[in-house]
Parts: sequence; structure tokens; C-alpha cells
Amino acid sequence: MITKVQKCLILGIQKEKEAFYKKAQEEGYLEFIKISPLPDQLPKEVQSYLAALKVLRDLPPLPPPSIDSQDLLAAALRVVELKEETERFEEEKRLTQFEMARIAPLGAFSLEDVRAIESTGVKVQFFCGRISPEEVEVVHQHPELVYLTTAHEMDFFLTVSTKTETFSGLVELRIDRSLDELLAHEAFLTETIHSMRQELRAYAGAKDRFREMFLQELDQHNLRQAQEDVYHPLGESSLFAVEAFVPLSKKAKLQELCENLAICCEEIAIEETDVVPTVLENQGTARLGEDLIRVYDCPATEDKDPSSWVFWSFTLFFAMIMADAGYGLLFLLLAGYLKYKYKSFKGSAARIYRTFVVLSLGVVVWGVLTTSFFGMTIGENSLLSRLSPLRYLIEKKADYHLREKDEAYHEWVHAFPGVAKATDVKSFFEATTQPGKKRSAAGETLGNSILLEFSLVVGILHIACSLLRYLKRNWSGIGWILFLIGGYLFFPTIVGVISMVNILSGLDQTVTEPWGEKLLYAGIGIAMLLAFIQNKLSGAKEIMNLIQVFGDVLSYLRLYALGLAGAILASTFNEMGEALGIFFGSFVILAGHALNLSLCVMAGVIHGLRLNFIEWYHYCFVGGGRYFQPLRLQSREE
Repeated sequence: MITKVQKCLILGIQKEKEAFYKKAQEEGYLEFIKISPLPDQLPKEVQSYLAALKVLRDLPPLPPPSIDSQDLLAAALRVVELKEETERFEEEKRLTQFEMARIAPLGAFSLEDVRAIESTGVKVQFFCGRISPEEVEVVHQHPELVYLTTAHEMDFFLTVSTKTETFSGLVELRIDRSLDELLAHEAFLTETIHSMRQELRAYAGAKDRFREMFLQELDQHNLRQAQEDVYHPLGESSLFAVEAFVPLSKKAKLQELCENLAICCEEIAIEETDVVPTVLENQGTARLGEDLIRVYDCPATEDKDPSSWVFWSFTLFFAMIMADAGYGLLFLLLAGYLKYKYKSFKGSAARIYRTFVVLSLGVVVWGVLTTSFFGMTIGENSLLSRLSPLRYLIEKKADYHLREKDEAYHEWVHAFPGVAKATDVKSFFEATTQPGKKRSAAGETLGNSILLEFSLVVGILHIACSLLRYLKRNWSGIGWILFLIGGYLFFPTIVGVISMVNILSGLDQTVTEPWGEKLLYAGIGIAMLLAFIQNKLSGAKEIMNLIQVFGDVLSYLRLYALGLAGAILASTFNEMGEALGIFFGSFVILAGHALNLSLCVMAGVIHGLRLNFIEWYHYCFVGGGRYFQPLRLQSREE
């Protein structure tokens, strides 16, 4: 939840300042308001440890080296130095290899021999260029130009002459080191780079100590900055004063802290120019949701905390997009392996792990409810199908078409004439089952239509909840909720389909359609009326939300579309693998499911969060806030 903050003035004697700030840092619930802009430059010690940690982050460690605490800073500087030297030697090695490739076509020769020849008064030169067939005769006109070889689509030549030669279309090759010298230098660079990397790996064993010193130095830096940024009403040797924000939930602790020291604390008014921080205090799944909302934006102080809403909505959306119990079980196996390997997680890592487990369970549950398992076709008479709520709804919808003999029924009769003889749901499905198939065409079509409708219902409920959360601030929301309900009841008749509300409630469309149309228009009217009452003439802009609300609900169709796409891909890879046999088919199935799994995860994360941050936030989120940043000891886990 979002906790309100109080602004307070803290006044105390100078000799108590250090003890007060140290205690405040240990408690970690006071954000001191800066008086003057402080430099963002971190101390050299902090920068050195941070740079060393970045260098060593991905290196596999050797056994920790024995480094005295006094020498840790020197070791961190050595790590940075080694990194810079390694990069410099690698660049020199790259240039050396380029030079070797440039002169390699000339062969291995001694520059000393070349200089000995030139000491007799002649000039030895090497040339290269791309000679076209038309230029061959021109080359023949220069007998001093000796052809050596062709490499990299270039021709190489040698001249031995008493003067410096130049030739049109050819470039002279300057050679400072022979190929043997370059090879020896490359070997030296390779050995040096390997040695420096080994030294870096040895320092990687001290990452934990570097991290501890980094946090310690950073804490001391933050403490010094906070202590220096105070008022001195009566001179630096007597009193100090500072303003701070404190959450109301910590107000009693602040009073207790001040009582134990010669410190006075009084509440003062929050000014219009103050940027009040947003304090989030969550536990359990709400804390997991808090990590998600930090991906997008910080709630404003006038917002309601969306953490729990976003977390559970994201879990549902991710499960609907993944839509496969087999994939969910793979995630759970991965979670179990991580738990076995790392034993326990702390801080943010523990929250990420719990989020992953909840998402995995959601995928498994949704896959079981919709009888989806690695894209395999589950027989309609299997135990899993009989226990599935989706199967129950499919049978209810099939029974309705069979009983009413409506337009959909006649379409099935046209496609499968045997449907005309069906007397119950079982025979109806048998009549629409093609040879060699485990499931009927009617069952799959009806199941897809139900999932599509469910996606729209989820969108309506999700947006309706968003409107309800901010109803006090936006009265017109009640009208748009009625508009959504009316649209759900009215539009099925327009597009010529039957909704599950009619099937499950037994109400005929002749009853729900008029009520839906009335709610549709009444919702628009109520939204406009309440907008005018609340916002006066500016309420006229409310009519623009008509398109917005309608479009936002349709955005939730992506839940159905992405889930269906993943199921089709999984089924297709299974069929391809089955056709290729056990040996080649197993590779196709594994590779195909790996690809499909990665695509589903990306879609689930991106679109699962998008529906919260774009469609849902639009009606109940102000944002643009600033997170509470108290003076506190830095947590290694965080």
C-alpha cells in the first residue's frame, strides 16, 4: 500500500549530530531534504570498487586470494588496471593479426636480407592491386615488375630497381616487420593476455570482499553527505537543523529516536514546491507486484497502490498466453533445480524466484483447465477432458445449438451431413470428427469461440475494476461500466453469435439484447451527464472516451490470439516430428518447442504487462511520482 508521509523539522545540538545520523541510517526511514545541490561524483574509493566489481562480474572465480583489508583498494585498482591493459593488448593483437594478413601473401622473408640487398644501391619495393584483363598488357610493359602471387582478389608484385618506382593502379606495401617477427609478437601478446586473464580470475575470488567494501564506503559517503547538508541557525559549533520526510507508520519510531538524544522533532506543513516521495510498504504477493510496477513508472502520492492488482492480473494474462500445462511443468522443474542448486535466495532474487514459481503454477492451472499439454491432442473421452471446465462449456454450447437448430447448427449440417441425425451432444461430436482425429471439429471450433469470448470478458472486468478504483475522482466511470455491460449483452446479436451468458442463464437473446442496447446508450448518457456535473464545460471531452473504452476492450483479444498461435505452433511441430520418424522427428520436436516456448515467454511478459500498464493504467493511474529514498544502509541482497 502507499503510505502517506509527514514533513518534519529536526533541530538538535551539534555534538549529537553524528550519533543521530548514524542511528537514522541504521533505521532507514528518514529522507532528508537537500538544502544545497550536492555533487553526484562518488569518491574515488567507491568508484574503484564499483569498477572492479563490473570487471569481475562474469568471471568464473578461482580460490579467493589472501588480501589484507588494507590492500583491498590497491587490489581493486589493480583489477581495473588489468582490464585496461588486457583491452590494450587485445587491440594490439588485433592490429598485429591484420598486419600479418596484409603481408602474408608475400611469404616469409628476412628484412635484414632486404636491407643487405638495398645496401648495394638498389631499391626493393612491394606492390599490390587489382589488375583487370585490360591492364595486363600495361603490366607487361614494365619488366622490372615481378608477379608474386594472387590473394584476397589482389595481385602482388616485387620490384628491384636502382630508383623508387611508382605504377598506376598499384599501391606500395610498406613493411616494418617481417612475418616471423609478427608471429613471434602475436605469440607474446597471446601469452600476456592469458596471464592477465588468469590474474583477473584470481581476483574474482575476492568479489564478495570487494562488494562488502563497496557498500561500506558507499554508506560512509552517503552518511557524510547527509551530515554536511544541514542548517546552522546559530553557527556551526552550536545547533544544526534539517527537514525530512518520514512515513506516518514510522512517526512513533522517530519520536522515540529523538527522545534518546538531545534532538527536537516537530511536524511542519508540506509546501507546494515540495516533491513529496511515494512510500510503498508491501508484504507477500503485493511486494512481488511492487517489483513489476517499478518496471513502468512510480505511482503518484495520490494514486492507489496497484501492486496486487498488477501482479495477479499479470499472472492470469501470462497463463492465458502461455496456455500449456507442459510448459508450466518445465518452468516448475527449472524452479526446483534452481532451489536445489542455490539452496536459498535473498532480497530481490528471492522475490524474482517467488514470482517465477507463481507464474509457473498459473500456466499449469490454465493448461489443465483448457486441456493443453505440449500441443498434444487430448481425447474428448479422457479423464482430463471430462474434468475440464472448458469441456463442460463446450458441451453446453453444443447442446444449445443442437436444441435450438439455429444458424450455427445448419452450418455444421452443411459441412457434416451426419450432424442432422445427431440426437445428443455425444453423437453431435462423433458426426463432426474426421477420420484419424481424436477431437471433433465442432469441439475445437466451439472451444476457440469460448476462449475468445472469455478474453473479452476478462478485458471488460479488468477495465471495469480500473474504473471503479478511481470512481471518486472520475464519476463518469460508472457510465462506462454500464456501457461495457451493455455492449457485451448487445453486440453478440449484431455479429450473429450466442454468448455464454445466454447459454448458462437460459435467457433468450430477445431478452438480453434490448437490455444490452438500453445499457449501452444509458451508459454513454450517464457518463456524459456525470462528466458535465463534475468538470463543467470541459466534461464535453468525455465523449472521446467512447472510442478509447471500446478499443481498450478489444485489445484483450491478444490474450486469445497469442494463446492460439502458441498452441498451433506446438501442434504443428508435433505433427512434423511424427512424420519424420523417431530419430529426426525428436530433434524437430525439441527445437520447435524450444522456439515456441521462447516466443510464448516473450509474448507473455510483454503483452501481459502491456495490458496492465497501457489499458488498465489509463483509467486508474496518475504516475510520475518519485520513490522514497531514505538514508539507509545499503543491502547486499538488493
